[in-house]
Amino acid sequence: KNDGQKICLQAMFTDDAGKHGEVIKLH
Repeated sequence: KNDGQKICLQAMFTDDAGKHGEVIKLH
């Protein structure tokens, strides 16, 4: 459960880079 929250946070942080931007859309 903690892993999911960590990924979401990382995705938000990388959202600026646009690399993990797709990860947020998938969630």
